[in-house]
Amino acid sequence: MAPRDFLVHLASDNGPLTLAREERREPLRRLPRLEQLEKEHEHVRELEAEDRRLREENGRLRPALEKAREKNVRLTHTTAGLQGKLEGLQNSLAVLGTDARTAAAVGIPSRRTFLHPPPKPPEERKKSGGQPGHKGTTRPKPAPNSPTLTFTLQA
Repeated sequence: MAPRDFLVHLASDNGPLTLAREERREPLRRLPRLEQLEKEHEHVRELEAEDRRLREENGRLRPALEKAREKNVRLTHTTAGLQGKLEGLQNSLAVLGTDARTAAAVGIPSRRTFLHPPPKPPEERKKSGGQPGHKGTTRPKPAPNSPTLTFTLQA
């Protein structure tokens, strides 16, 4: 045995082993790689846990996604039907005309016209009330249903 060699006792059935200098350096050289592999293994365990959590969440959200897709299909069909009705109404505007006078000219009742003339400015509007020079009549004040209650507040 060389002077720098020493005995290393390993838990082995073969008994003590003698290791040379190079044989002792080999485990020390591998130690950083082993530590790196341990970190990577821990990271893999974290990723696996996150994967399980995301799969569970995915399973919980899948029914809501299916409901949303079904609702989207229903709304798409409804939209198509409403677009057809809108086109029909827009085509009927050509028959009605662009304003109430044109609609009346083609014999459409006023309740069926969609576009009404804009209101007149306030100075061109008719004044409220009866004809000038005529006595006005107003509705009489109604009689109360119950007697009037009077309260006095004291300061």
